[in-house]
Amino acid sequence: MKVSEGCDHKCAFCIIPRLRGAHRSRSIASVVQEVRALVEDGVREINLIAQDLTAYGRERRDGTTLYGLLRELVSVPAVQWIRLLYAYPNYLDEPLLRLIRENEKICKYLDIPFQHINPRILHQMRRGKSGSAVREALNKLRQAIPQLTVRTSLIVGFPGETEADFQELVEFVQEAQFDRLGVFKYSKEEGTAAALMEDQVSEDEKERRWQELMEVQAEISRQKNEALIGGVHRVMIEGFDAESARFFGRTQAHAPEVDGVVYMEVPAAARVHPGSVAAVKITQGLDYDLIGEILDA
Repeated sequence: MKVSEGCDHKCAFCIIPRLRGAHRSRSIASVVQEVRALVEDGVREINLIAQDLTAYGRERRDGTTLYGLLRELVSVPAVQWIRLLYAYPNYLDEPLLRLIRENEKICKYLDIPFQHINPRILHQMRRGKSGSAVREALNKLRQAIPQLTVRTSLIVGFPGETEADFQELVEFVQEAQFDRLGVFKYSKEEGTAAALMEDQVSEDEKERRWQELMEVQAEISRQKNEALIGGVHRVMIEGFDAESARFFGRTQAHAPEVDGVVYMEVPAAARVHPGSVAAVKITQGLDYDLIGEILDA
């Protein structure tokens, strides 16, 4: 569910502010009204989306904030999970982090696009944060919400990125041990500042760097998934996969469409359907997916 439009950030690689204008937020009442309507139609998970979710409501200057929105949404009956996507470290203050940590309806999951770690590249990207600030934000989040799943996105092949800059990024990924990671090859967008920069990286080099970083993350992801073997997790059922002859679903740590899934063996007596939540014991961890067996449904 999109809760705001536009963006006030001036990232050198992004055309969105030029196309969609300044950040503009919907009212809390309009979002809650739509959520109630969706719940009546059977929706059980709400994914809140914005170009900068943590800036939600600030420009309205009437007290509207993401904290206030979440306080209203968690009170809507039948909403199982609320997920926060495309957040920035800005405005992740203690009251908001405490609400995320303590309310069982809010997924312990944040998608924060760090984009890079090298200070010079971050400056050229106009990201507004140094590499040390990125690390500080990540540490702050993990300390505030120990069970937090962190997804981020990174860009390889940004104009001027040297091999040394890229290797610094690789080392950061190994250090940070992100739970989820999307890696994108820089794409020149007409009308952006980055499109006019010198030292554009070749497509072949972008591909090589992308492949290397994805291989690093695949190993990290597999190790994290293998560490879950034997544990029991609540899984929201999404449907039946005919190819594997298994049901599949997601934990709170899996966002729809961008993360892996949990494939499940279902006992004959169990009754499962899309939207139901079951206790699942994890039996196998793959690079991005999990396999388990339903204990109850």
